[in-house]
Formats: sequence, C-alpha cells, structure tokens
Amino acid sequence: MPANTPPGVDTPTDALEAQLLATLRSHDLTRHRALISQIAAQHRISILDCAAALAHALIGPLAAPVAPTPPQPPAIGLIRYRLEVGHKQHLTEEALIVLLIEESGVDPRLIGPIHIHAHHTLVALPDGMPGEIFQHLKTVQFNDCPLRIKRADDDPPLKRPRRSKRRKTRRTNETGLATSANLPAKS
Repeated sequence: MPANTPPGVDTPTDALEAQLLATLRSHDLTRHRALISQIAAQHRISILDCAAALAHALIGPLAAPVAPTPPQPPAIGLIRYRLEVGHKQHLTEEALIVLLIEESGVDPRLIGPIHIHAHHTLVALPDGMPGEIFQHLKTVQFNDCPLRIKRADDDPPLKRPRRSKRRKTRRTNETGLATSANLPAKS
C-alpha cells in the first residue's frame, strides 16, 4: 500500500482510488498528462492502458472479480403440465414463458423444463398453483388456439395393441433343418 494512504482505507484498490483523487485535487498534472499522451502515441496504445499499467505497477495484480450469484428460487416441487399448443401454432419457449408470466404471474425462475412438440407442449410449473389460475389458463389462447392446460399425469398411459394372432414357430430337427412334419400343410 502506498505510504501516504489515508486512514480507514481497507484494500489496495481503495488506497489507489483515494490517492488518485487526492492527487487530482491538489496537484497540477499538465506535464504528466503530456508525458502519458506522448508514451501512448509513441507505442500506439491507449491512455487507459497506460493508466492500467501504472495502477498495476503501484498495487500489483488484482484478483478476478467474483460474479454475484443470482438469488436462487425457493426449492419447490414442480408439476408437469400438457398444453394443447405446439410448433404448429408457432409456439416458442420465449413466447410461452411470457404468456405464463402475464397470465398467471408465475416467477420465470420457477418455470421448469419446456418440451415443445408439433401439437402439444409439456412444461413443468410450481406445485400448488391456485385453482383459479389453473382454470384461467385453460381458457387462455395462443394464436387463437386454447391452451387447454391439464396435468400431464392425467393422460391415460398408452396401451400397446394386442396381437391378434400368435406367431407360428418353425420347429427344426437336430440338424437345424425344418422337418416336413412341422411345416404347414399345402392346400
């Protein structure tokens, strides 16, 4: 830290800032400005780069700034819903998020995964959606198509169609060849 650091300054950057402001207020810097301008022109660098190099020379390297962490949404359960609009109705993820925010007031950070298909969309929304909002979303339209929102688990599971006939198997003898006794009779 510089020797003439004012009392109450905690970090080297605070000290540098205080020293710069004190110097700007109390000294004529005309010759220093001319010197920095000459160095910048001679080496084809910006005056800002010159100032940064001087700051580095005075206080050393600076630690990378720590990005503030965005506030996390509260941990709540999500329920998967099915909407009867999709790509065919020109639905995009952004349009759906805006629609849900405007119509239900849901916090955008609480909207879970969105899967848009041709004729429907699956979206995860916070558990505990009030009934009146759910009923309202059933009537909301996107590009003149009603959302018809419903819980995705309300859909009955798809059943496989039963095979009507059992497959006939061919029996083989010890040599691996089909025997005439197992072949269907010719008509």
